[in-house]
Amino acid sequence: MPRERHGDPTAPSLVDGTARLAAMNMLLHGIGQPNGPSPIEVADALARPSGLHPSGILANPPFGKKSSITVIADDGGAGETVRRRLLTQFDVHTLLRLPTGIFYAGGVKANVLFFDKREARPGAPWTSKLWVYDFRTGEHFTLKQNPLRRDHPDDFVGCYRPGEPRADRVETERFRPFSYDELVARDKANLDITWLKDPSLDDADSLLPPEVITREIVEDLQAALAEFAAIADSLATRAQPRETTAAGNQG
Repeated sequence: MPRERHGDPTAPSLVDGTARLAAMNMLLHGIGQPNGPSPIEVADALARPSGLHPSGILANPPFGKKSSITVIADDGGAGETVRRRLLTQFDVHTLLRLPTGIFYAGGVKANVLFFDKREARPGAPWTSKLWVYDFRTGEHFTLKQNPLRRDHPDDFVGCYRPGEPRADRVETERFRPFSYDELVARDKANLDITWLKDPSLDDADSLLPPEVITREIVEDLQAALAEFAAIADSLATRAQPRETTAAGNQG
């Protein structure tokens, strides 16, 4: 079972500030009471089962740079388990590979999954074909100098064909289908699929500015250090001797 390791309570975190803004916004729209309990709970939604079964979930990218809880799984492979379950129990039909640089940090990589919930069907997976749109390779955005505009995803919308049968979709350079067998055969059922070659790798004129490249390297190294720190803390906890207390019979 996963264990929880609580981080330094004095460490800076954006999660509490974001929750306060969200709670204020809800109060302004008539949700909750000013003197009542907060309608927002600051917690890791994946750390423990909530007991709730909502019909829909609306989520935004993670804005907290440092989590107060790190979940370490003894058995590992939680991501693979979730992906294989999604492919089997849901109709996962579209994946959008988002470009980097559109969130608070330039190195954040994210994908958007589109799937439909189906009734249980034992013996056969619901996902038959996953369409992947690569909006990341060769696309570079920044929050200030080159921000993402509303018209940038228009090609994806055209390929997605909202409201039309998925059988009418057409393969393009950036839009390709992959069968269920191809997906589950990938290492750990990884769905972050790419086939395009970044032109900046061959064309020196297409390289990112040095400050952007440097920032992405720093963010990747910081993320790697955080993972190693979590592993080191976990190993140190396991190595600590267990205290036992024995009570003898008195008489």
